[in-house]
Amino acid sequence: MAVAAPNTVVSHASRERFTLEWVSKGGLLAGMVAALFVATATASSGSAGSGATGTLAFTRYVPTTRQIWVVRADGADPHRLIGSSLVEEDPAWSPNGTKLAFIRDARGDTCQVAPSGDPICQWPSGDRNQTAAIFVVSADGGDLTQITPYLPFLSSPAWSPDGTRIAYSATLPGRYFPTPHIFIVGLARGSTPQRVTALPEVSTTPIWFPNGKALLVTRGEGEAELVKIPLTTGQQTQVIADTKSLSPDPAISTDGTRIAWSQESGHYHDDLWVANADGSDARIVVTGSQGNVIDPAFSPDGSHIAFVRATGDPDAGSIWTVETNGTNPVRVTPAGWWDETPSWRE
Repeated sequence: MAVAAPNTVVSHASRERFTLEWVSKGGLLAGMVAALFVATATASSGSAGSGATGTLAFTRYVPTTRQIWVVRADGADPHRLIGSSLVEEDPAWSPNGTKLAFIRDARGDTCQVAPSGDPICQWPSGDRNQTAAIFVVSADGGDLTQITPYLPFLSSPAWSPDGTRIAYSATLPGRYFPTPHIFIVGLARGSTPQRVTALPEVSTTPIWFPNGKALLVTRGEGEAELVKIPLTTGQQTQVIADTKSLSPDPAISTDGTRIAWSQESGHYHDDLWVANADGSDARIVVTGSQGNVIDPAFSPDGSHIAFVRATGDPDAGSIWTVETNGTNPVRVTPAGWWDETPSWRE
């Protein structure tokens, strides 16, 4: 899928966000939303016998905002993790599961400087998502710490395997329009971010390989591809070839042997694909015939994949799990909401 234009949010969420307009305009009350979700999650999930364990963090759309929620992989104990009134999304568990990184969107117009020191041009006012920052909280939602300054179109935080750094995508000025790039920053206060990708290429959604020495990145505009970038050399190797229908949402199994992503397969819907880490033996494990399948996330033990089935109707976006061979798909969050960007911990 093509990378968004300059005034469009560049994040996991931006791919299907337009279908949620009916939610924000529907006049629903956020309190009713939360209460109904808690009351119906277990009954609606149908997750008995799934075999999936652990906890999923995810982004939930409610009227006028987005929130970070957590739920057990069997659909039990859904609850909001962070009780702020701000727009928060893109959760990512730390490797040991004790912390959660996420994106907090800024409100108002503020000019920023990119991590590289390059000046950032200001976008027109009115887009509440134009700047964002990475924050980290403990697994219970406490100990809030800001990791980056507010930067244009920052998204997709991803922890290094040793838990000391976070990779992310942020936007720099390009020749004709702002261009997303990949950065890495340490958790220590005042750490200087390292830019991984070079102008003028468009790069988003970084994911770490388990050895901590390379990233899997979505590269391209119009025709996207998945590439492996060693941090020592920066020499990029294509893993999944260019396609106009590849979504920027790759995932890597904990042992580093498999990757997952979503891609349109010629039927006007996105399917869930799995391949070996080098791109070989690529195959569809869940078809999008019943709604686009996006945002894959491997379970810590590699036995399951969480994903979002996005239909654009009142069952707008539910989180599901499936075994990695494509069997036993199970809904985790109920119909009638928009949930996305799952992250999985033990």
